[in-house]
Parts: sequence; C-alpha cells; structure tokens
Amino acid sequence: MTKDPRHVYRPMLNLIGLAEGTDPYPPNPPHARGYNETLAYGAYTGGPVELVSMTLDEVDALQTRMLRHPRNEQNSSAAGRYQIVRTTLRSIRNTLKLSGNAVFDAAMQDRLACFLLGARGIDRWLAGRMGRDALINALAKEWASLPRANGKGHYSDQKARVTVDQMRQALDATRQRHGAATRPPAAPDPEPDLPAAPPAPSPGETEIIAAARHLAALPDAEFSRLAAALAVATALRAGYAVTGPGAAPLLPNLQQEGKTAMFETPQSPFPPAPPPAAKPWWQSKGVLGGIGAIGALLGPAIGLDLGQTNINDTAVAVNDLLAAAAALVAIWGRVTAKTRIG
Repeated sequence: MTKDPRHVYRPMLNLIGLAEGTDPYPPNPPHARGYNETLAYGAYTGGPVELVSMTLDEVDALQTRMLRHPRNEQNSSAAGRYQIVRTTLRSIRNTLKLSGNAVFDAAMQDRLACFLLGARGIDRWLAGRMGRDALINALAKEWASLPRANGKGHYSDQKARVTVDQMRQALDATRQRHGAATRPPAAPDPEPDLPAAPPAPSPGETEIIAAARHLAALPDAEFSRLAAALAVATALRAGYAVTGPGAAPLLPNLQQEGKTAMFETPQSPFPPAPPPAAKPWWQSKGVLGGIGAIGALLGPAIGLDLGQTNINDTAVAVNDLLAAAAALVAIWGRVTAKTRIG
C-alpha cells in the first residue's frame, strides 16, 4: 500500500472536500465527482469534465470559458476537489514555477490545497507560533464554505457548510498526525551494563609494548649498554656533539651551534651516586659500641664487671654525652663569634 504523501494534512483536506460540496457523501449529492468537479456540478462547463487528465494550461482555458458563461452570475471559476479559482491557481503556478504541461490530477490538486493551507498559517500553528482560532479565521478567508471561530462565514453572502467543532476536530487530528510524523522513534531497550573492554592497542602501541618487554628481559649489563646508546642517540638527534671516550672520532660533522653533551662513561647514561658524607667518629654508634666492648674486656682486669646490659647502657651514655658536648661547643662558638661567615 502506497503511503499517502499528504497524510498529515488529510483530515483538513477531507473537511474542505466536504465543505465545498465536491465529495460524494452527505450532505453532498451522490453524483459529486471530487477531483473532477467544477462549479455548480458542471453547469458552466457543458457537463462533467475529466479535470484529472487535463494540464494546468487546459484547466486555465476551461476556467476562462466558465467566467465567460452567460449564466455564471457568481463570476467564479472554481474547479477541482478544493474549488480553486483561476486567479488563485495562476498565483500558485507563478510562485511554485509550475509548468503549464503539469497535469491537474489528484496529487497536483492535493499539493495546491496544501500550499494554500500553509499560506494561511497551518504550519505556523503546528509549530506553536499561531493560535487555533486565528488559523480558523484565516482559513475561512481562503474557503468561503469554512466557518470563522464564531461559527459564521467570513463573507456575508456565503454561509459556512461545516461547524466550528468539525474544524477543531480536523485540526486536532492534523496536529496528532504531525506529532506522530515528527516524533523520534522509540529508543531500543538499553543493554545490560557490562564491563567495558579495554581498547585494543594500535599497531604502533603493540610494537612499543613488545619492544619494552624484550628490553625488560635483558641482562643488566646488556640493558645498561643499550640505555647508554639510547642516551647518546637522543643527544645526537637534538644536534649536540657528543664527546667522551671513544665518541669523538664518530662525530666529525656534528660540531654545530656550540652544543656539547658530555658522556664520560658512555656505557651508562646515569651518573654514579655520590659517596655518603663522612660522619665524625664520635657520632658513630659502632665506634661507641666498640669502646663499650673494650671496656667490658678491660673491666675485669681492673676489677670491674659491667655485664652485657651495662655495656649497651655505656655506649648510649657515651653517645649522649658526646652529643651534649657538641651542642655546648656550638653554642659557645656562636656567642663568642666576632665576624659573619662570608
């Protein structure tokens, strides 16, 4: 089944067909011919005509003959399901740049009627930029058979042939269809929360990981040699001239910009750790413990018995005594100082 291209506006199109008397259902006569109908059921066209097989130019010529008919006291050229007159049809053709060879079939007539609905504001109303009663009043100006919001026709010599309630029902149906047509499709049911899989490494990352694992498995000496080579290569890429044992003969063309990177030990890029600072002998618990031990050995010879506990206590006591003496010397030196240290 082919989808109706005017599905959204179809409720209003059907109401206009009813109000204009062109659709063959009550209160219209059963011989009403819908898209093929002309003013007064063919009274000014010499009987029924097949409008849906005519071109726009042929319809224009037919409407001209209708206006020239001696009994056409209404001076109207209304034709088709929506009873569009010659002046209006010419205006739409000019606006839409329609060819005179285009056929005045049902699809074309629906298109022309929807153009008029839009010109009177139906799309603004659907977008919420126009009130419903204002739209009803505007449509009554286009089709004399439609009522204003007060129930009366816009033109004094023309009575509305449908009610305001019918207008509101048709417009509500149009809005409902418009909402269904523009409503986004329902979202699919959410999938259960699963732990996200880690992203797969790129080819470059895979190579780096493999190389890192290979380096980590090397013996220490081999790893140090490669690390030193990498450090030298990094300096070379930066434009430095590398000097050091065995390096200078390999770099005759890199003496540029006065840059020099020293590698005294190219086998290792890391400088050796500085030796620990020497500690005065009197601050060493080992030395003090040795003094205590000597005392323990010599004690019996001179009639003293210290014991292991006393030996440890002696070492602690000597350490505390020396620390106190050092503090006293520092305080004495600060008090007696005559000049500032440079």
